[in-house]
Amino acid sequence: MTSGVAVNGGWQNENFKFDIVDYAVFGAMLLLSALTGLYYGCRSRYCKTGEAPTLREYLTGSGNMKPFPVAMSLVARSVAIFTVGVSVFVSVCCFTGLIIYATYFDCDPLTAGRIRANDQLLPLFVMETVGHLRGVPGLFIAGVFGAALSSLSVILNSTSMVILEDFVKGCMRMNLREKKATMFVKIVSLILGIVALGFVYIVERMGGVLAMATSLSAIAAGTTFGVFTLGMLVPWANSTGAIIGAIAGFLMSGWTSFGGQYAQAAGLIVARKLPVSVDYCEQNYGLFINASEPIYPDESHVFPLFRLSYHWITPIGVLTVLTVGSIVSLLTGKLDVRYMDPDLISPVLHRFLPSESFRYEGYAIRNARHADQRNCDESFKVKMTSFDLKEDSHRSLRSEER
Repeated sequence: MTSGVAVNGGWQNENFKFDIVDYAVFGAMLLLSALTGLYYGCRSRYCKTGEAPTLREYLTGSGNMKPFPVAMSLVARSVAIFTVGVSVFVSVCCFTGLIIYATYFDCDPLTAGRIRANDQLLPLFVMETVGHLRGVPGLFIAGVFGAALSSLSVILNSTSMVILEDFVKGCMRMNLREKKATMFVKIVSLILGIVALGFVYIVERMGGVLAMATSLSAIAAGTTFGVFTLGMLVPWANSTGAIIGAIAGFLMSGWTSFGGQYAQAAGLIVARKLPVSVDYCEQNYGLFINASEPIYPDESHVFPLFRLSYHWITPIGVLTVLTVGSIVSLLTGKLDVRYMDPDLISPVLHRFLPSESFRYEGYAIRNARHADQRNCDESFKVKMTSFDLKEDSHRSLRSEER
């Protein structure tokens, strides 16, 4: 039990502060991360010869391997590692939640006024349990920063590359030279980083970070998962249906997400919480809490989709993409499944495909691989979309039949 005193109805703990050791550990972790980045950066051709790295070297860690073999060789391994890692991470989070509940089950810190938001519950637990160990709070904060920065760096680089390939080279038909393309990716990453830093001041005024981040990420997650599911499970899907379905799914999930957040910010919806106890706050912390039952507003006049939990945003986006994409594909000219490579469809649906299609098994994948080998040295753009493979193989096979 940490020592503390009650001040003006709140709780002030004398151990809730960083000392010089915590700051030293935190700074050492940041310095170690920066030195790691500089080490791998100086292994590139730039530090050896003074020449700027190419776009492929910038994205593949100064490696000499081709992008297509690198991607193909890492797909299965990455999926396995991701599945195991996420399972372990979620299990640790659940176990941490159980430990925190066992610690504060008789005096809820939020109801007692010891914290102002649910996001402060874990830092409070860390400071009360290991805050007396010098350097551990700084190590905890450094771990949080490291996890956030690692995820942010991957997102920034991936988003910059998507903007370059899909918008600049794809939509605008601009062929940038290697040096200009590399500089463009770096500038876009810098701009996105500044924008992300600016959103910090907005996020801290929008309530819980977990609910808001999950509801926003569900917009892209539901749309992306819907497009991939459409390509794997709907044999007649084409690129037109995929694009229109993705737009519809993005708008529907975005409307549900932002509408729900607006209703919560306006006080029209208040999240229901499970009952908590404050019976031992006075005994454990010297706080006298006069807790009352929360009052919830009438939500009958709020649009039903806005009253849903943010966990439903992803299923809404997926169902919208599948429904709209399937209908649009039928209306705009569905693909003839007799001339389609069955490898482009999930094996679950192979029993429903016509027998003629199995004559062309592996055709689209071989074409994509050969095309990549021819164009890999000239461009870092690989046609991997299943809808493009479907349509290309369909046109090639129809022309060969004729």
